[in-house]
Amino acid sequence: MSEVDIVREELVAIKPVDQPYVSITWQVSDFCNYKCSYCNPGNWAGKNKRDDGFEEIISNLKIVIDNYKARGYKGFKFYFSGGEPTVWPHLIPLIKWLKTEIDDPHIGINTNLSRATKWWEEHYT
Repeated sequence: MSEVDIVREELVAIKPVDQPYVSITWQVSDFCNYKCSYCNPGNWAGKNKRDDGFEEIISNLKIVIDNYKARGYKGFKFYFSGGEPTVWPHLIPLIKWLKTEIDDPHIGINTNLSRATKWWEEHYT
Protein backbone atom coordinates (compact mmCIF):
# COMPACT_ATOMS: atom_id res chain seq x y z
CA MET A 1 0.00 0.00 0.00
CA SER A 2 1.45 3.37 -0.99
CA GLU A 3 1.17 6.59 1.02
CA VAL A 4 -1.48 7.76 -1.43
CA ASP A 5 -3.65 4.75 -0.58
CA ILE A 6 -3.60 5.42 3.18
CA VAL A 7 -6.72 7.17 4.47
CA ARG A 8 -7.00 8.33 8.07
CA GLU A 9 -10.26 7.12 9.57
CA GLU A 10 -10.21 9.26 12.71
CA LEU A 11 -9.21 12.74 13.77
CA VAL A 12 -6.03 12.66 15.82
CA ALA A 13 -6.19 16.12 17.43
CA ILE A 14 -6.77 19.76 16.83
CA LYS A 15 -4.82 21.85 19.30
CA PRO A 16 -4.64 25.62 19.61
CA VAL A 17 -1.22 27.20 19.28
CA ASP A 18 0.44 27.89 22.59
CA GLN A 19 1.41 31.42 21.63
CA PRO A 20 0.27 33.91 18.99
CA TYR A 21 2.07 34.17 15.70
CA VAL A 22 2.11 36.62 12.82
CA SER A 23 1.25 35.31 9.36
CA ILE A 24 2.29 37.46 6.41
CA THR A 25 1.36 36.60 2.82
CA TRP A 26 3.36 38.68 0.39
CA GLN A 27 2.96 38.95 -3.38
CA VAL A 28 6.53 39.97 -4.11
CA SER A 29 5.97 41.01 -7.72
CA ASP A 30 3.73 40.46 -10.70
CA PHE A 31 6.47 38.97 -12.86
CA CYS A 32 6.31 35.30 -13.79
CA ASN A 33 8.29 33.23 -16.26
CA TYR A 34 5.02 31.50 -17.30
CA LYS A 35 1.66 32.88 -18.36
CA CYS A 36 -0.68 30.07 -17.35
CA SER A 37 -4.25 30.45 -18.58
CA TYR A 38 -5.67 29.45 -15.19
CA CYS A 39 -3.69 32.09 -13.29
CA ASN A 40 -4.86 35.64 -12.69
CA PRO A 41 -3.11 37.95 -15.23
CA GLY A 42 -2.36 40.27 -12.31
CA ASN A 43 0.11 37.63 -11.18
CA TRP A 44 2.15 37.63 -14.39
CA ALA A 45 1.63 41.00 -16.12
CA GLY A 46 5.23 42.01 -15.36
CA LYS A 47 4.45 45.69 -14.71
CA ASN A 48 5.75 45.64 -11.12
CA LYS A 49 8.87 43.50 -10.98
CA ARG A 50 9.95 45.26 -7.77
CA ASP A 51 13.57 44.35 -8.38
CA ASP A 52 15.02 47.43 -6.69
CA GLY A 53 14.76 48.96 -3.23
CA PHE A 54 16.00 46.03 -1.14
CA GLU A 55 17.14 48.30 1.70
CA GLU A 56 13.70 49.94 1.82
CA ILE A 57 12.06 46.51 1.97
CA ILE A 58 14.29 45.50 4.88
CA SER A 59 13.71 48.80 6.67
CA ASN A 60 9.91 48.52 6.42
CA LEU A 61 9.87 44.84 7.32
CA LYS A 62 12.05 45.50 10.37
CA ILE A 63 9.48 48.02 11.63
CA VAL A 64 6.71 45.42 11.28
CA ILE A 65 8.72 42.65 12.96
CA ASP A 66 9.90 44.89 15.82
CA ASN A 67 6.34 46.08 16.40
CA TYR A 68 5.03 42.54 16.80
CA LYS A 69 8.00 41.41 18.89
CA ALA A 70 7.35 44.34 21.26
CA ARG A 71 3.78 43.05 21.63
CA GLY A 72 5.00 39.59 22.64
CA TYR A 73 4.81 37.73 19.35
CA LYS A 74 7.56 35.18 18.85
CA GLY A 75 6.25 33.15 15.93
CA PHE A 76 6.38 34.48 12.39
CA LYS A 77 5.15 32.80 9.21
CA PHE A 78 5.94 34.25 5.80
CA TYR A 79 4.32 33.06 2.59
CA PHE A 80 5.83 34.40 -0.61
CA SER A 81 3.90 34.37 -3.86
CA GLY A 82 3.82 36.42 -6.99
CA GLY A 83 4.21 36.26 -9.99
CA GLU A 84 6.90 33.70 -9.49
CA PRO A 85 8.77 34.46 -6.26
CA THR A 86 11.83 32.39 -7.20
CA VAL A 87 12.64 34.78 -10.07
CA TRP A 88 12.39 37.80 -7.74
CA PRO A 89 16.04 38.72 -7.05
CA HIS A 90 15.41 39.63 -3.40
CA LEU A 91 13.84 36.33 -2.33
CA ILE A 92 16.95 34.50 -1.13
CA PRO A 93 18.63 37.56 0.48
CA LEU A 94 15.34 38.36 2.22
CA ILE A 95 14.94 34.83 3.57
CA LYS A 96 18.53 34.88 4.83
CA TRP A 97 17.85 38.24 6.52
CA LEU A 98 14.66 36.92 8.13
CA LYS A 99 16.63 34.04 9.61
CA THR A 100 18.96 36.52 11.32
CA GLU A 101 16.08 38.62 12.70
CA ILE A 102 13.68 35.89 13.84
CA ASP A 103 14.19 32.64 15.68
CA ASP A 104 13.00 29.82 13.44
CA PRO A 105 10.77 31.71 10.98
CA HIS A 106 8.37 29.54 8.98
CA ILE A 107 8.80 30.21 5.26
CA GLY A 108 6.43 29.13 2.50
CA ILE A 109 6.86 29.75 -1.22
CA ASN A 110 3.98 29.51 -3.67
CA THR A 111 5.89 28.55 -6.79
CA ASN A 112 5.36 27.06 -10.23
CA LEU A 113 8.48 24.89 -9.59
CA SER A 114 10.10 25.99 -12.83
CA ARG A 115 13.51 26.27 -11.18
CA ALA A 116 15.89 23.38 -11.65
CA THR A 117 16.58 21.04 -8.74
CA LYS A 118 20.11 22.46 -8.57
CA TRP A 119 18.73 25.95 -7.84
CA TRP A 120 16.73 24.59 -4.89
CA GLU A 121 19.74 22.66 -3.59
CA GLU A 122 21.94 25.76 -3.79
CA HIS A 123 19.43 27.98 -2.00
CA TYR A 124 18.07 25.63 0.62
CA THR A 125 18.95 27.21 3.96
